[in-house]
Amino acid sequence: MAYVAQYPCFFGKVLYALVYNDGLEEIQMADGKKYFVLMENGKDTTQVFASKQPRGAALKAATRGHTDIKLRERGTKRVHHFTGSISMVPKPAGGPDWLPDQIKKANVKKQGILHLD
Repeated sequence: MAYVAQYPCFFGKVLYALVYNDGLEEIQMADGKKYFVLMENGKDTTQVFASKQPRGAALKAATRGHTDIKLRERGTKRVHHFTGSISMVPKPAGGPDWLPDQIKKANVKKQGILHLD
C-alpha cells in the first residue's frame, strides 16, 4: 500500500512523493523530473541533477567532466552506474553567433544498476 504526498516547492512547482509501507519515498517534480545525486567514493556529493531519465542526468554529469558516474536516485535504493566522456565538436550549422566554434558533446554508456543495502 502506498499514498501520495504533495510538497509545495520554490519557484511555483509541486513535488509529489509516493510513500510506501516500508518507508521508501519516490520523489519527483510535477512535470515528471526526478533528482539524481552524484556519488563519489561511495558517498553522496553536493551535486544534484534533475532529469526525467537517469541518462539525462548522466549526460549533464559527463558534460561537467565526470567519467565514472554513479547517480543515486533520490527516494530509492537504486544507484545508476555510467561511464562518460566528452568530445569537442564543431558548433551546429545555424548556431547563434555567441556560441563558440567548438562545443562539448557528452556521451554516456550505462554499466548497470546497483542496489544499496
